[in-house]
Amino acid sequence: MSGVEVGPYDPFDGIWLRLTATEPGCCRIAATPEAVKSALCAPAIPQRSPALIEGDSLAYLSLARNHTAPGRHMLGVIGHGPNRHDLTDRLIEGIHTWNSDRAAIPTVTAYRSLAGLTHQASGLIRKPDSPLTITF
Repeated sequence: MSGVEVGPYDPFDGIWLRLTATEPGCCRIAATPEAVKSALCAPAIPQRSPALIEGDSLAYLSLARNHTAPGRHMLGVIGHGPNRHDLTDRLIEGIHTWNSDRAAIPTVTAYRSLAGLTHQASGLIRKPDSPLTITF
């Protein structure tokens, strides 16, 4: 667990934006309803949970109910693979960075092409017609 708590109306999409701006291998994963129901996986957002991927390892954002505070959840991370500890630590660091300034507004820049952009750069979202960069 990260020690960071969110309520029912607290948006935490900023975690994904921060990770996109700072972490290579940042993406969103989608879990099927069957996988979630069977407890095969437990992403915070089943359709598009923030994740870090590196080689054959994965870490993704999860939620755990806070039983002492009804309606509140703790943000956590679940990792798989040989590099899961490193990815989990990096994702938890991203949660803490987001939590320290939840109101931070990113700068999103659209480009006409990928020409001149570093393809492996953090913060780059590769789109065919208008690649984007995100910075804080």
